[in-house]
Amino acid sequence: MTATWPLATFHTTLLALVTVVLAYRGGGLGEALSGLSTLAGFALFGVLWATTTYTTRRALRDAPVRGGMVRMGVRWGAVNGALFLWGASAILAATQPAGILFIVPIAVLGTFVALVVGAVIGALFGIVDTAAFGAVRWIVRN
Repeated sequence: MTATWPLATFHTTLLALVTVVLAYRGGGLGEALSGLSTLAGFALFGVLWATTTYTTRRALRDAPVRGGMVRMGVRWGAVNGALFLWGASAILAATQPAGILFIVPIAVLGTFVALVVGAVIGALFGIVDTAAFGAVRWIVRN
């Protein structure tokens, strides 16, 4: 579907932007970035974009058949949350080998939390996407 790439890029960029703004306002951005190399930061963004592209493609494919964008946003958002957590854990384990004993259990135990957070974010993006597609349909008709 032609909407996959732009939607996935929009979702990834907005999620990264909101995360950075919230971390900055909370005062933890500098501390979080101090232990992260530029390469690891690009890799984390790349993993988020790749998992979001995959799950967005699946959500768009399944939405007309299985109940709409919001429902598929919940389903595939949960999958995206888990996939991103596992990818981020692998990157952090590769860049912080001393912390692997800490990272692996967090990835395993954090999967449930990642599924829930991903489902909530997916539902929000499903609502936004439904509204955007509705607006585009209205504009094209008029």
